[in-house]
Amino acid sequence: MNQTLHIFAKDTRRFLPEILVLLALLAGQFGIHTYLCATDARNAFSNPDGSMQLITVIFFLLTFLIPVGWWLLSSRVVHEERLVGDTQFWITRPYAWKSLLAAKLLFLAAFVDLTFLVVQCSMLAEEGFSPLAEMPKLLVNLLLITCLYLLPLTAIAAITSNFARMTLTLLGALLAFGVAVAIAALIYGPTISAHIGNRILFALAMAICIAVVVIQYARRKVWLSRILLISFPVLVCVIAWIAPDQRLMNRIYPVAAAGMAASVHLSESLDADGAPTPTAIGTMTLNGNEYRIISVPFHLSDLAQGEGIVTEGMRSTVEAPDGSRWSSPWQPLSGTYLPGDTEASVNFDIPVAIYEKYKSIPVTLHLDLAYSRIQAGKSTTVPLSTEKFSVPGFGICSLREENGALNCRSAVHRPPLTLISANVSGHPPVGAGKVEVGSYWVGSLESDFSGANILPSSDFTVTSFHGADNVGGALRFLPPGTPITFTPYQQASRAQSSVTLTNFHLPTQQQQ
Repeated sequence: MNQTLHIFAKDTRRFLPEILVLLALLAGQFGIHTYLCATDARNAFSNPDGSMQLITVIFFLLTFLIPVGWWLLSSRVVHEERLVGDTQFWITRPYAWKSLLAAKLLFLAAFVDLTFLVVQCSMLAEEGFSPLAEMPKLLVNLLLITCLYLLPLTAIAAITSNFARMTLTLLGALLAFGVAVAIAALIYGPTISAHIGNRILFALAMAICIAVVVIQYARRKVWLSRILLISFPVLVCVIAWIAPDQRLMNRIYPVAAAGMAASVHLSESLDADGAPTPTAIGTMTLNGNEYRIISVPFHLSDLAQGEGIVTEGMRSTVEAPDGSRWSSPWQPLSGTYLPGDTEASVNFDIPVAIYEKYKSIPVTLHLDLAYSRIQAGKSTTVPLSTEKFSVPGFGICSLREENGALNCRSAVHRPPLTLISANVSGHPPVGAGKVEVGSYWVGSLESDFSGANILPSSDFTVTSFHGADNVGGALRFLPPGTPITFTPYQQASRAQSSVTLTNFHLPTQQQQ
């Protein structure tokens, strides 16, 4: 421990200029943030005042430069006792590698993690949040910052001898990773398992970076460490090749056991002749291949009060009478449904060549739907106000009377999946006794893990309460004092449901 503290104190004295530069960047960000909060001009790009736009540009420039400061500091402190080669002076000293590694980690924790956390807490307090109440989110965000920024930078510094070589290596690593991601997209394209694959890649990248740092400090096996880092882009392509695995999907989205009813039922919407009614809604080009987008309407049932579903993925299989078939990968699908939402639609992409092959014959269409069942939490109803008002568990909002928009801000990341609703009938009147409800979904089921955020909060605007006056077609806005309800939803379970459509005809006309 004494040796660790000795190295830490030596590095602090040695890199005091770099530390002061980083602290100056953080102080500048905090100062401008305080000014923007005081003038309520966080989103100054829409403000015609040129001076406010300049201040906002400087604020975001400082935000960009903070990771650059981390890059410089991590490089300098690791290269002080470089790990490349066998002529380093420090190996002749009685330095234990565990003490040296602990001192470097303590240095980064003190002057990167701790200073960043203090500034984040201060900026949240300026915005009206309680830093103590938001501490779990702040710590999760700090963990992501450490894993996505500091750990890779430390690993690359450990296999290079100076800042210039580290810079070239970092640029090469970013280029290699970009190429790997592009190849992965060409191999498989976007799928429902993207978030699953991202988590696997995240865990794999962290394991490789940790292994590189430990190997370098313990054994200084440079080529072994470099091979480990080079293997990561290759593994990205391999994971893209084998994912999504149906067994993995079945584990995450369980299929109802034989003899048990599915938790959500889909039934096809039929036309006057009793046939399914598909609609071609357009075409798209992905990775140089053209696809036709087909929409199939459905009836949705078995949604209990206080529950809902969020559709997350879909797989389609088309089978012809001669036995030939085509199956899609699990494709992303976005939709949120509550009790009373009986009409739904499922979109699937089919290559134009396959579409042309099957469009003139009746086929059997099998659709598998992956979804999350959500459960409503405790609702909060507050009156709209042009002054800032707090919604527990959600954030801080205020109404802009000039455009009827509800501007909201949540701490660190976007809030949990939340339904914002209001009775908009009578603003202006839309008919005697008629109740019209406007609603808007914000947030996500996994908001805490939506990525590392260098800014202390996330801004968003709610505008769906706008409606047209039935007289002149002018927009109507909700006035201050209108009750508005925030209902959070949490994930209760994941599951799959499926439906098979026989005698299905692919549409021959594109929707205009």
